Order: sequence, then structure tokens, then C-alpha cells
Amino acid sequence: MNKRLRILILEDTASDAELMEDELKQAGLDFVSKRVATKADFTKQMEEYLPDLILADYSLPGFSGKSALNIVANQYPGIPFIFVSGALGEELAVELLKKGATDYVLKNNLLRLAPSVNRALKELAECNERKKAEEDLKKSEKELQMKSQTLEEANIALKVFY
Repeated sequence: MNKRLRILILEDTASDAELMEDELKQAGLDFVSKRVATKADFTKQMEEYLPDLILADYSLPGFSGKSALNIVANQYPGIPFIFVSGALGEELAVELLKKGATDYVLKNNLLRLAPSVNRALKELAECNERKKAEEDLKKSEKELQMKSQTLEEANIALKVFY
């Protein structure tokens, strides 16, 4: 059974956050969301709400989406972070993607939001599966090494015995 997706929305305009939520609901996503607009609320909800995904405006009074991205990249790596902004130039968008943003969607093109969210979640799941496979491989290699050593010791003991 899939758990409901927890989305943290960093947005100072309630109506913009509602438009994002409506778009995701229309796309059939099962989620709950919380909206914050300040650094204090953002950091508090990152600790308490533990979001699976972050949707963030770039420009907010007293706090920027870029600052929020830095917090997430440093303290909560792996959480998908999508900018949803009114205006985001190409150079800025590239810079944000290099700093760890998953994607960006312009507010005048919210039809891209659900596909962007789905892609981000798919990439996260694939990354988690890859990490688990790597951990399983390391564990198997260690077990194989231990069994090989045990066989080698048994072989030496047999040579001494005969």
C-alpha cells in the first residue's frame, strides 16, 4: 500500500499554492500538503513534517527559494525540490539545477507540474533502488569473501591432516 505523498509548498501567495494543489489533484496524485512562507516555518516543517517533495517559489519576502534549496541540499539531500515560479531566466534555472534542484515549472505553465513531480518521484525511487542494490552487493561480496576464507582455512587444515 502506498503512503500519501507529503508535499511542502514554499509559497507566500495562498492562491498560487492552491493552483498547484489543484493541478496535482487533477492529475490523480494522492498527497497531503502544507504551505509555508518564512524561513522559520520552512525549517520547522522540514524537521516535523518530513516532506517527500518540496515545491518552492523562487522569490519570497525575506526568504528565497535558493536559500531553501541550500538548506535542503545540505541537511536533507535526496528530497526532490521543484521550483514553481512566475519568472525564472534560463541562466538562473541552470544554476539552480546545478545546485540540486530537481526541476522548475513556470506558474503560467502548471500543466507541467504533475509530470515533473512524477518524474522526480520516479528518479528518487530508482536512486533508492540502486543504493539498496549496491548495499546488497557489498553484503554479498563480504559474505563470499568470508566463505572463501573459511574454505581456504579448511583446505589448509586438510593438507596438514593428510
